[in-house]
Amino acid sequence: MRLLNRIIILATCYLLLATCYLSFLTSSFLFAQVHFEYLGSISRPSDIGIKKTIFQKGSEILFGKTEEEKIVKPYGIVSDGKGKIYIADNGSGSVHLFDLRKKKYQQIYKLSRGRLVSPITCGLDLQNNLYVLDNYWLRIFVFNKKGKYLREIFLPEEVSNPVGITTAYYFLYLVDMKGHKVWVYNLAYPHRPRGWITNFGRRGEGDGEFNFPTNIFLDNKNKVYVTDTMNFRVQVFDENGKFLFKFGQVGDAPGYFSRPKGIAVDSQGNIFVVDALRETVEVYNNNGQYLGFLGGKGKNPGQFSLPTGIYIDNEDKIYVADSFNQRVQIFRFHP
Repeated sequence: MRLLNRIIILATCYLLLATCYLSFLTSSFLFAQVHFEYLGSISRPSDIGIKKTIFQKGSEILFGKTEEEKIVKPYGIVSDGKGKIYIADNGSGSVHLFDLRKKKYQQIYKLSRGRLVSPITCGLDLQNNLYVLDNYWLRIFVFNKKGKYLREIFLPEEVSNPVGITTAYYFLYLVDMKGHKVWVYNLAYPHRPRGWITNFGRRGEGDGEFNFPTNIFLDNKNKVYVTDTMNFRVQVFDENGKFLFKFGQVGDAPGYFSRPKGIAVDSQGNIFVVDALRETVEVYNNNGQYLGFLGGKGKNPGQFSLPTGIYIDNEDKIYVADSFNQRVQIFRFHP
C-alpha cells in the first residue's frame, strides 16, 4: 500500500511539473514591466508542421534516414506578412524559407553560377522579390518570390564590409560597417536611374556620424533607424539621410547598450534593439525613452544565446534570430 501511495504521489508531481512546463511554453513574459507574448520558435521544417512525404519515407527505407534540414547560424530575417519567413543563415550558406500557411519549406542558395556562401541579411521589395546580402561575394543577390535567381547588384567600390540592408518601397539601404556609412540604392523610383544614388555618414561621434554601424530598419513613416554599434547608440534619420534624433549610451544594465545589433520598429513606433552581449531585446518608445527588455541568457522560450537580427512584420509579430540556439523565436509585444 505504501509503495502504491508513493507511485501515486510521484505520478501526481510529474503531471504537475509537466503542466507547469507546458504552461511556460505558451505563456507570456513580463520583463521590466513590458509584456511579451511567446508565439513559438522555428529551427527546422517539422516545427511548422511539415511532414515527410511518402517518397521521402520510402527513400529512407532503402537508403537510410537523412538528417532534417535545420537552421545553423541565423542572422537577418524578413517576412512578407502573409506567412512566409525568410531567414539568412551564414552557417548553412542559404536562406531558409518557411511558409507557415502552406506548410512548405525551401532552401534558397542557387545562383546563375555557384551558390550563396555567407548570406547575412535579406529584404523584400514591393513585388516580394528577395534581396540577399552575401558578405563573401560582397554582392546583393536578387531572387523572385519562388526563390529563383534573377540578378545581382554590385556594391560600390568603396564598400569594404557590408553587414546590413533594409528595403522599403523604391529604395534599398546598405550599411558599410568599416566604411562607417549608409548607402542608398534606387530600386524602381520613377525618373531616377536604377543604381546607387547617394550615401550618408562618416566616422565619428557627432550627429550623423558612425562608429562601426551594423544594422538598419525603415519604419512605416519612412524613418531610417541605424544601430551605431561602437558608439553604443541608435541614430534616426529621414529617408534622405537627414539626422533626426539619437538615443542610447554604453553600459551593462537595462536601458544601456553593450553590443547593439539588430533593430526593428512596430506599427506603433516602439523600437526594439537586440543587444548581443546582454542577450536581450531592449524596448524603447518612439522618442527613444526606455520601456524595458526581453530575454537573458538561456535556452528556454524567451531566453537567448547571442541574439543578432530582428524583424517585425505588418501584424507586429516579432522575429528574433537566436543565433547560438540555432532558432528564430517569435513574440508579440503588448504595451
